[in-house]
Amino acid sequence: MKQNFKLIKKDVDVSTTLLELSNFLEKNTWSNVRSKNISYHENTKHVSLREHKINRKDNTVEYYRNSGNIITVPQNAPYFTKTISLLKIFEKELGGQLERVMIVTLDGNSNVKPHIDEGSYYLTRDRYHLVLKTNNSINFCGSENQIYNTGELWWFDNKKMHHVENRSNETRIHIIFDVLKKKKSLRRNIIDVIETSIYNTISRLL
Repeated sequence: MKQNFKLIKKDVDVSTTLLELSNFLEKNTWSNVRSKNISYHENTKHVSLREHKINRKDNTVEYYRNSGNIITVPQNAPYFTKTISLLKIFEKELGGQLERVMIVTLDGNSNVKPHIDEGSYYLTRDRYHLVLKTNNSINFCGSENQIYNTGELWWFDNKKMHHVENRSNETRIHIIFDVLKKKKSLRRNIIDVIETSIYNTISRLL
């Protein structure tokens, strides 16, 4: 059994989200702010639905890694009411609190370079991917790999070294969202931090 990937749901109807995205793109464009600021995401574009509340001085990678102040993006969210309703159902089923949400593209014949999502924001949140449009792109996490299919909802351990290779000519589109975990004991949180730190240190040395 894989440790770094878990299939949560399959056969999710994503047609409504694709329609909402199409309507959004008739009047708006994908953002490249993330790809400009974070080198390992240089081949991606995104639309944020829920994001960190920031002002100009806060717009740094360190702020994104450590801030937990999440708000709905007012200029984008109205286009995605049904998508957000679907994510709220997942939120209830997963037993946490919906946090950052973005729709992300990965260009064909490109990659997301190896990286670890570090910072206090990620330590208390789980990362999920809902697949809207895909191909034979391969997701790598730790020593494992996984191919996602359209309509699947996946959890994966983004606190370990991970990357993606899109080996097709087609653009891949996912909803990527985080869920704030239920409160755990201080002891369990400390153990999680230590285990993740040890694993990541070993991964960098190999």
